[in-house]
Amino acid sequence: MKNYPVSKKMLSLIVQQLTNSPDLSYVGLDIVHSSFFDEITKYSKLGLSPMDGMHLQIAQDVGCSYFVTEDNQILGSSKALEEKELLDIGFRILTIEETLEILDSQMKETEDQVSSGTVFEDVVREHFESIGYDILLQPPEKDIGIDFIAEKEGKRFAIQTKPFLSSSVSGAAVRELLQTKLKDIDGFWIVSPSGFSNDAEKIANERPDKIRLLNTTPAIRESYPRLKDSLRNFLLPFYKPKLRTEIDFVELRKHWNKVKNAKTNKEKKDTLEDLAEFLFNSIERIEVIAKDARTSAEEIDLILKNESDDSFWRQFGTPLLVECKNWSRKIGTDEVIIFKDKLDTAGTKVGILIAVKGITGTKRKDAMLKIREYKQRGYRIILLTGEDIEAICDGENPTDKLREKYYDMFRY
Repeated sequence: MKNYPVSKKMLSLIVQQLTNSPDLSYVGLDIVHSSFFDEITKYSKLGLSPMDGMHLQIAQDVGCSYFVTEDNQILGSSKALEEKELLDIGFRILTIEETLEILDSQMKETEDQVSSGTVFEDVVREHFESIGYDILLQPPEKDIGIDFIAEKEGKRFAIQTKPFLSSSVSGAAVRELLQTKLKDIDGFWIVSPSGFSNDAEKIANERPDKIRLLNTTPAIRESYPRLKDSLRNFLLPFYKPKLRTEIDFVELRKHWNKVKNAKTNKEKKDTLEDLAEFLFNSIERIEVIAKDARTSAEEIDLILKNESDDSFWRQFGTPLLVECKNWSRKIGTDEVIIFKDKLDTAGTKVGILIAVKGITGTKRKDAMLKIREYKQRGYRIILLTGEDIEAICDGENPTDKLREKYYDMFRY
């Protein structure tokens, strides 16, 4: 060991770290090939540190495709050597951010494959065949949302596939399927790779004779999207800016139930603001930076810092204001005017108005007309109602819902 620029203590520490890691494999030093330390010395002569050389050599020996690191020294040195064609290691050296870009690209390919054509439907059909069902490819009626009929032991089931990758299947979708009228059908299956909302599962539990939910097959369960989420969660503590985090829909539903069960005016205000805070903090690079912020003349329920790279959010700039109204009736024109004045005070023209019971009027009168008038003057007041929050609790992506409501303004 003394002939090489790597200490035995250092090697022992590396082996210990590898041994204790559930995510890595290692090779005992007693069976390392004889040229191992010669290769490390070669890296040292090229300007890499002994530790960096050892990392690269281990990665090369185990046949890595990617070497991911945030070590600026090894990134700079190795890439400079690659450019000079002095380093040929057979794998790519990447930062965590570069790795996530590759994962995003692969995720997009997977999403396109699953959500387009009949790819997901074919996988589901093969699953039912593998567990003994006979498949009737053509449903008896067309355009009813049924992909195929599966029959086993004299019972026939209508199968509907939902190739959602970003949101779970809602309770509304389950209710709609249950209302479908089909002859000679004993029940329904809904199959999705992203699971089902609490409401959907509750309906299925109440009607086990009529509706069954299949939260994907093992083949889909082990597919790339889940691997990506797992890797993102592992990398989250090491990667800045903050990565997207999944909404805890169970916790969101708890907040929503508190909103609906609130009795006093204070409870109604506090519970809706708590829900809004939880919801917006769950969106990538959106952060609640103030709550119940008071000025000399008014109070702002929530102030959002918007550093999102998403094109929808990016267009609005920062900050954004949120007004919460958990009233027992629809809010009127006066409340819209007051919110617009708050936007002026904050120096912004974009705000989100959460009104549990909605707002009064149509595009030609009352509060809805006022939002339309302000839109023509450059203001953007995005309305979220209790129905919208219910849809988000059922699994709809909140950014998608806000985007939908934003474009609703142009239909007023």
